[in-house]
Amino acid sequence: MVKHIEGIKTSRAVAHKKPPVEIERRFLVDIKDVPSFEQCDMSYIEQGYLEGLERIRIRWERCARRDTYTKTFKSGSGISRTEIESLITRATYMRLEKHTACTLEKSRYFIPLADGHIAELNIFHGKLHGYVQLEVEFKTLKAAEAFVPDPWFGLEVTDDFQHTNYNLARSGLPKT
Repeated sequence: MVKHIEGIKTSRAVAHKKPPVEIERRFLVDIKDVPSFEQCDMSYIEQGYLEGLERIRIRWERCARRDTYTKTFKSGSGISRTEIESLITRATYMRLEKHTACTLEKSRYFIPLADGHIAELNIFHGKLHGYVQLEVEFKTLKAAEAFVPDPWFGLEVTDDFQHTNYNLARSGLPKT
């Protein structure tokens, strides 16, 4: 059965395939401790979560080279989550944006780490002004578990739902 929801096609058949997995760890950081991030590649991101479909995210990412529009389905929590992402057109993004229940804006800096990983420094804007979070993605769960954060990384919040982008967009700054 295929169902259409404002430019989103879903199918029960998809549930039988092994979905792509995002493996990442998230940390809070103090911006003054982050080395030379202003010199790194950067993008500006606006993203929202569709009404009634809290795990469907749409995103507009602007960087020096191009604008990218994506639609992403996420499920699960913690270090390893299902993430199915697809490119959408600007027109589709604009149509879906009218149906978002909550949104957020952030600047993202891509910081190369000595071990070859890339740290994604997210500096939030608007209602989340002052909130700064760092994400590091991994190819395997084993690599994520073996990762040793740099000394300037702060508190790890990977398993704290309050620090997910969805919850930040919906509820604002974490209470603790």
